[in-house]
Amino acid sequence: MKIGDIYTMLSEQQKISFFLPIIDFFVFLLIAFTVRFLKSDLTLFTSTIILFMLLMVVFNFYSARFQNRSTYFISVITLIIVLNICIIILQFSLFERFIYTKTGLLKINGLSLIYLYIRRYLLFIYLKNNRKNIYILSSSGTEKMEYLIKEKASRRNNWYYMGVHKTEDFFTTVRQNLNKEETIVLINNLTSYTEHEQKNILALKMNGYYVHTYADFCELYLNKIAIESINDEWLILSKGFDSIFLSNYSRLKRITDIFLAVIGLTISLPLLLIAAVMIKIDSKGSILFSQTRTGKNGKPFTIYKLRTMRQDAEKDGAKWASQNDSRITPVGNFLRKTRIDEIPQMYNVLIGNMSFIGPRPERPEFDRELSKEIPYYMLRYLIKPGLTGWAQVNYGYGASVEDSKMKLKYDLYYIKNYSFFLDLRIIFKTILIVLFRKGR
Repeated sequence: MKIGDIYTMLSEQQKISFFLPIIDFFVFLLIAFTVRFLKSDLTLFTSTIILFMLLMVVFNFYSARFQNRSTYFISVITLIIVLNICIIILQFSLFERFIYTKTGLLKINGLSLIYLYIRRYLLFIYLKNNRKNIYILSSSGTEKMEYLIKEKASRRNNWYYMGVHKTEDFFTTVRQNLNKEETIVLINNLTSYTEHEQKNILALKMNGYYVHTYADFCELYLNKIAIESINDEWLILSKGFDSIFLSNYSRLKRITDIFLAVIGLTISLPLLLIAAVMIKIDSKGSILFSQTRTGKNGKPFTIYKLRTMRQDAEKDGAKWASQNDSRITPVGNFLRKTRIDEIPQMYNVLIGNMSFIGPRPERPEFDRELSKEIPYYMLRYLIKPGLTGWAQVNYGYGASVEDSKMKLKYDLYYIKNYSFFLDLRIIFKTILIVLFRKGR
């Protein structure tokens, strides 16, 4: 596959997420040359440029969703203020004195401000020139497609939902006014259309229009698998699902898991001791909480966490935890939001029951119920469950069958597109979620 083909397959958000950080890096490097920062100290320069990139992510500068002027102004000013504070802290931590002069800081602030507004203008031009008009060709079962696309288009600056059209009307009237570079045509499985309609759809594809099934659109643009639109044939013929069986990557991931688990448990030991004392003071019961969960290939294992609920939380049987659950103790609520309660699971990672990244392990009794309600549910256990995963960083908390169905869409996307770079994205997004306490 050519590089140009790969670029074309990327969604607008993926292009922005990939290319903008590279551009920002070189622009910030240019700013560093301008203020002669490189002549001062390489350590401070490296720390500052990494910090700048992290802050850009934190303040949502890599989203395809275009901020209005007032929101963008607040984001830019906050970014610059935080950057200055961090630079000052870095200087005193590394050198116990100021390396930057007042003139140097003013140059950094001024040039950064100018660049961020030029960047906003160029992003606006890019999104405007990459407008996507989304049409749905009518067939049985398009109602769910319409709801999803309408909702998603309202949150994308260059997506314009153009409604559901009867195939005959689309090919006789609507098509005449279409710009193929701006048009995405969504269809159901081809079997939903007559032979004549299928030939017209093929003609669209052969003339350079973007034609996607609902399932392919969800994977390509929304980074999830539409489980309601797939079947055995799709699973057999679709690309992906093969990386999980590559022994080299599996070994690398296992080595990484062991290394991170050892480092993580060592560093977090003082935090665990403080948390243990808080749990004992807050409520009666044990400090650690153990529970049976489903592991790789459906094999059960015992998971370990810090206790966050009352000791008698399940006296009436197993229940899903929910937000604002009355069974959660005050200290437990804090531990959950900061994810400190999950630190003991690093032991599960160390002994091989879990990985750092993968689908969250569910309880066997819930799995039995969910596998009856949700098609292909047990495919999520093709790999080891994880501390964090694609579903957790994209969907968050779930406490119902519908939530589990939505999380499965993300879990299957991860399993299908299993890669080192996707793992990196998940780790980075997890760090941001923990730092800003977007708890369960």
